[in-house]
Amino acid sequence: MSRKAFWLSVLFYTWLVMILAVSSIPDIGSNEETLLGFDKYAHFGEYFVLAVLYLIMKRARRGEVAIKNYLFLAIPLPFLEELHQIWIRGRLFSLLDFAADWAGVTLVFLVYYLIKSRKQIKL
Repeated sequence: MSRKAFWLSVLFYTWLVMILAVSSIPDIGSNEETLLGFDKYAHFGEYFVLAVLYLIMKRARRGEVAIKNYLFLAIPLPFLEELHQIWIRGRLFSLLDFAADWAGVTLVFLVYYLIKSRKQIKL
């Protein structure tokens, strides 16, 4: 693995750990379930960045980006993150948060595959 690929991997996994660490903070003060509240933008953004870092890391490792990569980042990972919050004081499982996480990953992969399929930019 190249030096660049190594540090991109470190960055990706650090971001992932940060997501999990923040979701483990009790009583974060964001229990209000609104469709377009600030926390939904935060969920969207954190998973958007995670997906971007993942794609950059995979490309640096010269790995193939497959649909299974999308499925892992978009469904079980955010679901398990939400599920673990059931045991955190002041936190809850939220389908709206899950949907925002899913949307962040989905947008990144959708744009990636659209660009790749049109071959406008060699990735």
